[in-house]
Amino acid sequence: LGMGGLNATEIMKMMPTVTRLATVGALEMGEAADIVTNILAGYQLGIEDLGWATDVLSSAMTGANVDLRDLGEAFKHAGPVAQGAGMEFETTAAAIALLGNAGIQGSIAGTSLKSAISRLLSPSKSAERTLRKLKVETKDTTGKMRAFDDIIEDLGKSGASTANILSIFGLRAGPSMARLVNMGSDAFREYT
Repeated sequence: LGMGGLNATEIMKMMPTVTRLATVGALEMGEAADIVTNILAGYQLGIEDLGWATDVLSSAMTGANVDLRDLGEAFKHAGPVAQGAGMEFETTAAAIALLGNAGIQGSIAGTSLKSAISRLLSPSKSAERTLRKLKVETKDTTGKMRAFDDIIEDLGKSGASTANILSIFGLRAGPSMARLVNMGSDAFREYT
């Protein structure tokens, strides 16, 4: 916690939160603190968000097939891109957790999610054609990425095939996105 920028008073104040996370994650306190502060830094969250972020991560761990190490690895790859795209922290955690339920965990989940978000922000010409054909918009009128769950919903409603999803997201992110689309936006929103 000290390496994460906290002073002694702040560390003492955060100890119960880190202890709770370490207990839920079945990890040593030092490792739990390291993982959560790395996630916060990658998502550009302040230490004042530690309690809330810990609750979100604890919920993800206890409600899905991921552990804190999986979340840390996934956020390491996807967190900065998701945050930059305007995705809510809870949405990113839910996507990682649901990918974990599909057997896509850790750095593979994070890399897949990072690649998918990148392709939504800057689709290739082939992806743009496929998205137009499916009538799926990835950006709002201001040019920002639409809500991730809305995009998943639109892909599901459009009847996008696996080939369509691979065309949009590529071989790295396509299989993961196909899993999220198959799970459906209702399941995604409920989990979030």
